[in-house]
Amino acid sequence: MRLVASRNAQSALEYVLLYGGALIILVLMLALLVTIVPQNYNWVSQQAEKSYDEQVCDQIGDHSFSRCRVSDSVAPGDVSGFNISFSPSSPRTIYLSWVWPGDDGLMQGGVVESVEITFVHDSLTGGLGVDAIRDPVQFTLLRQNGDLLHGPLEDAGSFNVPIPSPRQPGVLEVLLVQFPPGMNGTYYFGIRAVDDAGNVSKNIITNTYTV
Repeated sequence: MRLVASRNAQSALEYVLLYGGALIILVLMLALLVTIVPQNYNWVSQQAEKSYDEQVCDQIGDHSFSRCRVSDSVAPGDVSGFNISFSPSSPRTIYLSWVWPGDDGLMQGGVVESVEITFVHDSLTGGLGVDAIRDPVQFTLLRQNGDLLHGPLEDAGSFNVPIPSPRQPGVLEVLLVQFPPGMNGTYYFGIRAVDDAGNVSKNIITNTYTV
């Protein structure tokens, strides 16, 4: 009798371990599906919005053709890794660095058309602070009315800094900006990407530096 009871207990334990392990595996698989399926669905949805011509351009990594430009409704990815460093030597130099995004997302769609960079002195933000750069309308106004204290670097008075030609998604870029001696204080910098259809990044990435 004891032997039978021992075997029954062992069988019950094996049953619990077997089905308990299967349940754990099932839960892990469901958690994995919950993570992967939405991402794939979003990617498939983006692809479905594109024409056949644009999908071909995505594959070859070249969006210079007119068919791609006309059909492109997907915004480029946000610029990442936007950092600022300063050299106090003469002439004083600010180094702006960032990582190039893709034309149709962070790493998708090939090379973007360009990036737009602007900056504003704290005294000219009207109390908005860095929000003066984050807001797309304010960002555009700053780019349209550049001068020695604010505006796009490539048009801001004596700066005339050429923005580097776009490179492949994921490539690090560094831009040198020489500041005149009279420019001091806190500056807010903003950057966003633009594709060849005029779409802009969803978010303007900002950084702050005090000279």
